[in-house]
Amino acid sequence: MRRMTTLARLLVLLSALGFLAFGLWYVIDPVAPMQAIGVPVEGPVAATEFRAFYGGLELGLAAFLLGCAWKRSALVPGLWLVLLANAGIGLVRVGALAAGAPWSSFFAYALAWELGFAALAALALLGLRRRPEGR
Repeated sequence: MRRMTTLARLLVLLSALGFLAFGLWYVIDPVAPMQAIGVPVEGPVAATEFRAFYGGLELGLAAFLLGCAWKRSALVPGLWLVLLANAGIGLVRVGALAAGAPWSSFFAYALAWELGFAALAALALLGLRRRPEGR
């Protein structure tokens, strides 16, 4: 159980750091990450919206996950957030591509992160569930 708890904590922490990095990037320069994936940002209103929504949301998720990684009793909610957020993003991305959306090389990295973290979170949740507390 201790090993599974350590792996779950590491997974939640790495996910938090990913959200933190992207959140800070969007807050500091919202145009750069969007241009890196080929999405034009037209004007200061759009930049403010990307900064607020993407930056703010990702920083909020990072803060929650950092708290979850810190406290053992919060690991399961943290893992659920990692699973559902990443699966939601990844599966919608796959659905859009299946419906004919154009491909970007960025998607390969994004899907590896999103579906990889979702799968690892699911495995961690199963691993934590299999063993009763205190063992």
